[in-house]
Amino acid sequence: MKKTYHGSCHCGAVHFEADLDLAEGIRKCNSSFCWKLGYRKSFTAYQALRVTEGGDRMRDYKASPSNWPEGDINHYMCPNCGANVFSRGYLDFMAGISGL
Repeated sequence: MKKTYHGSCHCGAVHFEADLDLAEGIRKCNSSFCWKLGYRKSFTAYQALRVTEGGDRMRDYKASPSNWPEGDINHYMCPNCGANVFSRGYLDFMAGISGL
């Protein structure tokens, strides 16, 4: 069952909320970006994540060069504290998940 979770960067300049069903599991990514940060992630539909404060402050990071098609993976961070807030992207398996 989905629940709305709230989060922010370390300094509080960027706030977001996301509708997640954590019973679907948390995943460990093996990309070089996520591996170095120790990311654990939960996937949700694009529209189920909403930036509620500081969206205009966020910075976007894309690896260069990257094996991902342009616009597929974007990592967002706070320029004040440097915290990685969330990532957005498209994965083929997402199309098969109910409700996406």
